Amino acid sequence: MENISFNDLPEKIGEILNYVQKLEEKIDRLGTVKDVKHHFDAQEAADFLGIKIKTLYNLKDKNEIAYCKPAKKLYFLKEDLMDYLKNSRCQSR
Repeated sequence: MENISFNDLPEKIGEILNYVQKLEEKIDRLGTVKDVKHHFDAQEAADFLGIKIKTLYNLKDKNEIAYCKPAKKLYFLKEDLMDYLKNSRCQSR
């Protein structure tokens, strides 16, 4: 840490305020990100899991993976896909 003289304080405080302002702007931009998907259609869910769509439908039919079906269209919530992955995890030896 460098020694700061009393005369340097206004300049250093200005640098700190600029840094804090930039951090606040970054935080604001993070809060407005709308590209984060919380649900997927069947093809997107299969791609997310790295499986074929037929395998996804087999998992759905066996009730091994949760899904939503409003208005005859099939959707998978990201949290349900993550739960499926976590529950499918094997312990290392």
